[in-house]
Amino acid sequence: MRDPEKTIGNLVDKQSTAFIGSVDGQGFPNVKAMLAPRKREGIREFWFTSNTSSMRAAQYRQNPKACIYFYDKRFFQGVQLTGTMEVLEDAFSKAMIWRDGEPIHSFLPTN
Repeated sequence: MRDPEKTIGNLVDKQSTAFIGSVDGQGFPNVKAMLAPRKREGIREFWFTSNTSSMRAAQYRQNPKACIYFYDKRFFQGVQLTGTMEVLEDAFSKAMIWRDGEPIHSFLPTN
């Protein structure tokens, strides 16, 4: 791959769905389909939103280890990024992408 950031970014931007992974209280993985990130900066930061009372937000607060997976069905290609997820509720983050009643999940890949 000549330019991984550009190639991955293009794949991400064309998808309407992302799959996010979290770890439950017993250490088992949980995967959920979500709408594409509301915002991203390169392939290092992604912002998702969900309900304040969501199981996923609670899991990320307890254990921030996470992954996101984007899949291009047409070409049978995908990319998984692993890192940490942070539930953000600060004024700056809310102003950037927030809609009433939603926390913001910020994903920061580690590799």
